Amino acid sequence: GRYRNENMTGAEATSGESGRPWRGYDVGSRGRHWAVPLTGPYAEYIESNFIPNYRSIDSVHGRLDALDNAGLVHHPTRGIWPGLKRYADSDRGNPPQSLILNPRGFTNFSVRNGEYTGYATQKPVALYEQFILASSQPGDVVLDIFAGCATTAVAAERLDRRWIACDMAYRSWTMLKRRFYLEGFAIEGTTDATINALASTRKGKALQRPQQFASTRVIGPDELPARSDIDPSLVPDHVVSETDAQQVRSSTWSGRVPKDEAKRLLIERFGHKCWGCGFEPRRPNGTWDDSLLEIDHIRARRSAMGAHGNDELYNLALLHRTCNGIKRNTMTLEELRSYNTRNMLLYVESESDLVDLFTAQQFATEHLLTRESR
Repeated sequence: GRYRNENMTGAEATSGESGRPWRGYDVGSRGRHWAVPLTGPYAEYIESNFIPNYRSIDSVHGRLDALDNAGLVHHPTRGIWPGLKRYADSDRGNPPQSLILNPRGFTNFSVRNGEYTGYATQKPVALYEQFILASSQPGDVVLDIFAGCATTAVAAERLDRRWIACDMAYRSWTMLKRRFYLEGFAIEGTTDATINALASTRKGKALQRPQQFASTRVIGPDELPARSDIDPSLVPDHVVSETDAQQVRSSTWSGRVPKDEAKRLLIERFGHKCWGCGFEPRRPNGTWDDSLLEIDHIRARRSAMGAHGNDELYNLALLHRTCNGIKRNTMTLEELRSYNTRNMLLYVESESDLVDLFTAQQFATEHLLTRESR
């Protein structure tokens, strides 16, 4: 049968029998020693198929002689020393491991075209299907407490499992609705999603409007049970007052308009929406959740790309927390919008539906002029 040559030596020379020459091969002179199997699966295979009582031979040279007499030693015409023939029939395969290679024909675990959402840690749906198939039955409940871009929920729905998805970022709920829509499902309660934009996305993929509906129940912050205890370990030794905290925050802000006031002004003028993707953050009960909107720069103050800006109102924008994390100091707001368009992360039909930056700059200029005239 088929076999491969396996090294019969180990590292370092020894003074005992394993370091002495055998049949003209002096391994000790090259800093090695003889190391042939005495225990383990292959030793059992040798004893069962070639050399009865092989594992009872306590001499290293005796085992070498027995292996050679049984034809299990390959003597090279060229080379330094012989090798042990390890037959393919002896391989029993590997037990299940925690490393999954190429699940269901998926190459290199790359996210398939059309699945990508822009989340840096996104995994392929096929990989999650592998997990779910291996650990549950149809009708079982699958729980993902860090739902992210909703890959677990999509895989569970495909495989007829019930599922619970949790995430502190409200955008995960909107991302879930978007992905289900593209899968051919529509989730109930999509009042805060831009249905026209989703329909436009499906039309661009030559997909029809979904015919199936997935029934879900959303539990939001207003419905969560309140804790009735206080963990002493969570109370700091020194509690900073709100006044002190405000001074700390203000010390890092050099613009004429305080950060909180800038946020209020931009929301009053342009609405509760992200200028990078058009997302309008709401709580499940329908009220606005402005805590997910942050003030950031249209052009960063210390941009890695050299497009430097400042803290004046005309250089400020409202960004959803996720967009702000993507943008950081490496993009301008225009570049962020292009990124979101390429990766299907817009919550409006096109970039032209986002807040117009020229109008925003005009508003900032008028506000500053009015402020100075006082």
